[in-house]
Amino acid sequence: KYKIQKTRKYKKEEEERQKLIYDKEKDTYQDENRKIYIRIKDKIRKRESGYKSKTKVYKCFDYNTNGQKTKTYYFTEKFEKYRKQSQENIQSEEGINERINRSIQAEGVFSKLKEGLGYKRFRHKGKKNIEKEIDMMAIAININTLLNKLKRKETKPKHREILYKNRDCCYDFHHYATAPLFCLSYNKRI
Repeated sequence: KYKIQKTRKYKKEEEERQKLIYDKEKDTYQDENRKIYIRIKDKIRKRESGYKSKTKVYKCFDYNTNGQKTKTYYFTEKFEKYRKQSQENIQSEEGINERINRSIQAEGVFSKLKEGLGYKRFRHKGKKNIEKEIDMMAIAININTLLNKLKRKETKPKHREILYKNRDCCYDFHHYATAPLFCLSYNKRI
């Protein structure tokens, strides 16, 4: 939404809305060309969550500009109040820092998922199955990252010494850490 607000079309429409003059007594708007917008109805939209939003619809019937006979504006007071508050938060110093951090943090993981693992789309249907699938991919990425760190010897697990001392154990940690990792559901090498 923030990127859409930067477009020329959005700015032009927002500028037109800002120039409208509201008349409380008649409950109408008037633009700079003295065209009057009359409140024709209220749209009440109910979401799946049960939240109801009320939108006021104002229409100008004698618009007649560039072949367009009528023009309509939609106003949702609560939404516009929250949008203004959101805009202030986004443009604050803290908001700018959060946006920068978010773009940096999320980009790395998604690039690993899409380019590194060649993962372009979900293979299952349904919200629960998709959540399980993305959880599996997240675990695979985390294990892959851990293995790369172990290969570079950036982190040394505390259990390594214990496993080397216990030769009766059938799992050798060093062998396990350098073995290729497979994603079980797709039998793909990661």
